[in-house]
Amino acid sequence: MWQNLRIVHGRARHPQSQGSVERSNADVKQMLIAWTIDNGTSNWSEGLRFVQLQNNSSPHKSLQNKTLYEVLFGEKPRLGLQKTFLPKEVADMLTTEEELESAIREMTGAEEVDDEAMAVPEMTGPEGVTDEAMAIPELTGAAEPVAQDVMAVNKEEDVAASADLETEDEESAQSDCSQADPRSQEEENDNTSEIDLHGCQGPTFELAAWDEDDAEDDFVVFALLDQPERRAYEGQFALDHFTAIECEDLFRFSAEEIRRLCALLGMQRTMQAPNGMNNQGTKASGLEVLCICLRRLAYPCRFADVSQMFHRPKPELCVLFKVGIDFIYDQFSDKLTNLNQPWLTVPQLERYCAAIHAKGAPLEFCWGMVDGTIRSMCRPGHLQQEVYNGHKRVHSLKFQCVVTPNGLVANVFGPLVCRRHDAALLNGSGILEHMQQHMVTPTGDEMYLYGDRAYPLTPNLMRPYRGQITEEQQAFNTEMSRVRNSVEWEFSKIGLWAFLDFKKNLKLFLSPVGKLYLVGVLLSNCHTCLHGSEPSQFFGLNPPTLEEYLY
Repeated sequence: MWQNLRIVHGRARHPQSQGSVERSNADVKQMLIAWTIDNGTSNWSEGLRFVQLQNNSSPHKSLQNKTLYEVLFGEKPRLGLQKTFLPKEVADMLTTEEELESAIREMTGAEEVDDEAMAVPEMTGPEGVTDEAMAIPELTGAAEPVAQDVMAVNKEEDVAASADLETEDEESAQSDCSQADPRSQEEENDNTSEIDLHGCQGPTFELAAWDEDDAEDDFVVFALLDQPERRAYEGQFALDHFTAIECEDLFRFSAEEIRRLCALLGMQRTMQAPNGMNNQGTKASGLEVLCICLRRLAYPCRFADVSQMFHRPKPELCVLFKVGIDFIYDQFSDKLTNLNQPWLTVPQLERYCAAIHAKGAPLEFCWGMVDGTIRSMCRPGHLQQEVYNGHKRVHSLKFQCVVTPNGLVANVFGPLVCRRHDAALLNGSGILEHMQQHMVTPTGDEMYLYGDRAYPLTPNLMRPYRGQITEEQQAFNTEMSRVRNSVEWEFSKIGLWAFLDFKKNLKLFLSPVGKLYLVGVLLSNCHTCLHGSEPSQFFGLNPPTLEEYLY
């Protein structure tokens, strides 16, 4: 068919050789995520046609601000009621399918509107282009009728022809508006919600909630008419507006747990953003600020997506989120950086050692596991080499975490540039010096941590045997590796806050990437205190209560 067409095969399992395709797929994925969030649905397949339409009708800078449709067909896509034979003043007032039918009856003089007039016209390109070559899918459902004579106008002749057509349409619309409507008083009372096509100004219509049976058709009509999105929540923000399932899904805690957490964090008072929307600053209750932080961290949503939930504009939500994160970090970051905690006393550490040893670990005085973690982020504008990890092939920051058998992260050190070795993080954290002074059993035995092969062997840090090892040493490594997996389980628990894994929004020098991770770890510990975790169930140790952990 195309003699000059060549098919080039990229390397298998090597997406770097197909960069443009991967970037395009990523764009489609992000657009689908935004569409599902905006429309409150998880049926992403329904949004494929709208995403494809949006992508093909969006201008591209590399194409001199032209759309893909323009490049392929040489003209702009015909969308919306403004491209039909209906006058502009009439099309602007239409909000429902019934009003569209009424407008067609008034303009054509027909008593009934058949299905062909109401059907969405097939979006075809210029003459000679087949349907298979179209990049924009056919829209089905109720949408605007397009006159066939207008659709057949050739691009070379439409300059003069379209001008004459618009003049005729305007004269026809003015003529229709000057005529009186001979309908009866009873008919007027029964059709109070119908648009007045003969008056100079029509009534104002509000967008009603969708009917589930006609959700698809209604969405097509409302999207084409460019109506404002519906409000999902009415009134002021209050936790009572959410069900128990909605609270745990949106905030990761129940309403009662959020109020309890707010009181323990000391956020009952009204909080004010110093750089707010006005001279007095943006004010909000501590409970609302906490909910804004939880909602933002729970899922990679935009502030525009939750503005209706909190009844605040995006700038206010942004500054309140920053205020909440700064407050939690300033007041409670020592829970992750200081090992002098009530639940880390020597008797408690002995319980941790006994629980680990009871699970088959050969070591008797191991009270926790240590490991480094790499947190991916968006590629920064500068210092890219410093934060690039060649092993993982991502731009990231590095943290060191110590996990105890009760499921809590006892210590976090970082962030550091990801090029630093795990041993460098260990030396910089000062954990070994603290353990030598404060973590000694009453019998004089030193307690220690267990890490992977990257760590050095010290009196307070054990690691697996390396090199050529005996069967006994291999058995030691196997048993310790089985219990060491608990640290990986706790890293997965931090995934409870999905925003921390959305690297495109974690922009170094523009947002506090390291601070967000530390706050996420702290909130994960609070969640473990309330609901437990896999390590606590595996080792049979209950975490401290929320009050014991925070105070």
